Amino acid sequence: MIAIALRTDENISYFRRNLISILSYQSFTQVIICSGYFQENYDGGTYQILNNGILSTILANPNYANIEYIIVGGKFSSPTDKWKISFNKFLSGLKSNRIKFKAFVDPNGKWHAKIAVGIENKIPKTVLIGSSNMSRPAFDEPYRFFNIEADILLLANESKLKNHFNLEETANQNPLSQIVADLSPGVDQANLESRIRAISDEFFNGDLLEEYNDFE
Repeated sequence: MIAIALRTDENISYFRRNLISILSYQSFTQVIICSGYFQENYDGGTYQILNNGILSTILANPNYANIEYIIVGGKFSSPTDKWKISFNKFLSGLKSNRIKFKAFVDPNGKWHAKIAVGIENKIPKTVLIGSSNMSRPAFDEPYRFFNIEADILLLANESKLKNHFNLEETANQNPLSQIVADLSPGVDQANLESRIRAISDEFFNGDLLEEYNDFE
């Protein structure tokens, strides 16, 4: 199943709702969150994305202690970059709540991909990919100063996953609602599951990232 979303409404962030669905799914054993930016008290501000549904969703998942979270950030220009300081605060918040995770950054400062992956026993089951950073304009709702973002969710064809994400409920007659679709069986192309795995493999097999512990 595929969901395509364009944010045009201050009251609705499909990025938020799909990411929350990834974080709340009990059968995942690994969750990857990649973003150019993580907005956590950025530049002295008060907004904390971790406390805007991320942390509470993780802790409410009965299986969270058995999930490995992989957090990737990397669009940082220098060690004193305010976005890097914000990223450090996000990671420190996870650590202080005893959430098991590994952090990675791109030492060249070129990582700007926005990807979330849900993996069950080493098999990727869903990928959320698009333009949305882990920032208030993309994630918060309602939010008057929202960004117009475009994101795509790829979801394996499993009834348990479909019931959890409940994508059909987001589709309606509004032409700007989330588009929910399936790949056409009449077109000769890679299936959805192989696409999800290929995107996940690009992350695990790449050599752009290095493990990051400097937030401690």
